[in-house]
Amino acid sequence: MKFSFKQRQEIAMLLKEELITYKIANKHKKIERVKLDKNLLEEILQELVIASHINASKFNILKLIDFEGISFDNIKIRDTNFEGTNANIDPQKVRNKNLNNTNLKGLDMSNKSFDNVLVKGANLEDTNADIDPQKVRDKSLYKTNLKGLDMSSKSFESVDAESTNLENTGACITSSTLIDENTILEGCKVEFEEAKKKVKTLNLRKKEIYL
Repeated sequence: MKFSFKQRQEIAMLLKEELITYKIANKHKKIERVKLDKNLLEEILQELVIASHINASKFNILKLIDFEGISFDNIKIRDTNFEGTNANIDPQKVRNKNLNNTNLKGLDMSNKSFDNVLVKGANLEDTNADIDPQKVRDKSLYKTNLKGLDMSSKSFESVDAESTNLENTGACITSSTLIDENTILEGCKVEFEEAKKKVKTLNLRKKEIYL
């Protein structure tokens, strides 16, 4: 089945309205994910992702959809909230390898490559992602949430970790690592005197920083 762009937009918005109605009608019940026709869902997937951004703070419609077996290849997903979904996302295959500001918290991202992927502002907490800061696009982890991921063996040389959440990652911060007053470093290690002075000057959280 092939729909025009306008038809795909209309179907996505109608589906969104139906999903919201479904959620409201079952607000006191455990809601099962809705299984949609695979061909239809894959055809309107991009428009559905875009539709999910509208009033996203009130309803995350993507949580209500069963994405088992659905491909996100070449789909633009930046700025999208996938927390609580069963989406299977390959960072190498989404549009432009762009995960900027995408919430993937709780998804299984183990055994997925993040090489040359944009992850600025992405939420990767509880994903078991194996991320090499030297290989992500531009060596930038700006505003990325990596809380709890094992980064103890990774190099942070010349990495942008400004406003990054590195809590309990075991990350080793060096003098060339870019950090600011919003970088969370609890449970990290800070090497070299210059880096130590930078941390103290920025008045970062020090409770569990091993200086």
